[in-house]
Amino acid sequence: MLHSCWDATSQKPRDLYIGHYLPQPINQMKQADFALSSVLDPQAYITSLVNGYMVSSALFAATASGVFEALRNGAKTPGELAEMLSIRVPEGLRRLLYALVGMKLVTIDPEGAVALAPAMRRFLLRDSESSMTAAIQHHHRHSYRHFEALAQRVADGPVAEDADLYDTLAGSDAEYELFLKAMNGFSVGVGEKMAQMLDLRDARLIFDIGGGGGQVSLELLCALPLARVKLFDRSESLNFARTTIGQRHADRFSCIAVDILALWPEPAEKADLVILSAVLGDWDRDTIRTILHNAWMSLRPGGRLIVSETLLDDDRVGPFAARLLSLYVFLLTQGGDNYTEKEWRAILADAGIGDVQVIRSSESGVRDMLICSKPADGAGSAIR
Repeated sequence: MLHSCWDATSQKPRDLYIGHYLPQPINQMKQADFALSSVLDPQAYITSLVNGYMVSSALFAATASGVFEALRNGAKTPGELAEMLSIRVPEGLRRLLYALVGMKLVTIDPEGAVALAPAMRRFLLRDSESSMTAAIQHHHRHSYRHFEALAQRVADGPVAEDADLYDTLAGSDAEYELFLKAMNGFSVGVGEKMAQMLDLRDARLIFDIGGGGGQVSLELLCALPLARVKLFDRSESLNFARTTIGQRHADRFSCIAVDILALWPEPAEKADLVILSAVLGDWDRDTIRTILHNAWMSLRPGGRLIVSETLLDDDRVGPFAARLLSLYVFLLTQGGDNYTEKEWRAILADAGIGDVQVIRSSESGVRDMLICSKPADGAGSAIR
C-alpha cells in the first residue's frame, strides 16, 4: 500500500518529498535534529522516510529515460514526451511526470504540459557546468543495489565481489567514465576552497594523489597560475583527467599512472603541496598508512599535505551527511570509514605526521581539511 503524507488542515495530500520534514539542510543535521519534538508531525516525517526510495527511484527513472533532456527546449505534454522518448506505456510516464511535479523538479501548466523547474534546470541537464546527472546515474547504477542489500550486509558484512568498487568499474570504460564524472561533480569547489582559505602562493609544484577525474587539479591550476600539478592515479583515470584539464592548462599539468595502494620509490622531484582529496576514507587503516607514507615522502621539507575528507563530529553521530557517507563506504569499499578530528589526528600521528591544523568546511558544501606541515628538517615518516 502506498503511504501518503496527508495535510490534516487542508485535507489534501502533501507533496511526497523528504524535504518537507527535514528541519535544516541535510549536511548540517545532528542527533538532536531527529528528536520528535523538533518535527511538526513525527508520523508524517517517518512516512516520508519510508517513501524515500520512491523519490530517488523516480529521479533515477526520469534521468535514465531522458525526461529532463527532452524538456530542454520547453514544455511538453505527456503524450508528446512519450512519442519523443519511444515510451510504450504512456500511462506510466504520466504518473512519473506527476511524481516529478510533486518533487518540485518539473512544473505543470493548466493544459497539462510539463517543463523543467527553472531552479532545477542547471542541475538536471547533462551539459550544464552544475549538472548533477552523472552523480544521479552513479548512485542509480553503481550504489543503489548495494543499499538494497544493506540489512544483509549489516548482519553478515560486505561480500568479496562487492569489496572493490574501483576494480569493478574499471572493467567497463563507460561505467568508469561515468564514475569519474560523478566524482568530479562531488569535488566541485574543493580545490577553489583550498586556494581561498589557505595561502598557497608558494606552491609551485603540487601532487594530486588519487586525483581521479582531475576536478581538484583543475581548480588549483585556475587559482594558482604559477603552479604545476602532477596527478597520480590508476591508468584508467588519466585520459579523462587530461580532458578535464583541457588545453588551457596542459603545459602545467601532467599525469602519472601509479598504484596508490603500494609503496612508491622516493621521487626525484618533491612537491611543495600534496593533496589527498576524498582518498583516504575509502580504505582500511593499513592502506591509509601506506598512502600517507607515499604522500609524506613526496613532500619537500617545509611543504604541506592537505587531507580533504568529511569529518564526523566528536560523538560520531553527525553531521548526518557524513553518517550516510560512512554507510556508503561500508558497502562499496574495502574497510573505508569516516572519522572524527581526534581519530584523524591519531591516524596521522601513527603515520609519523604531526603539526595538524583542521578546517571544518563541510557545512558550506565542500569537504573538511586537515593541513599537515612537514618540518623544515624533513622529520617524520609514515612507515616506521
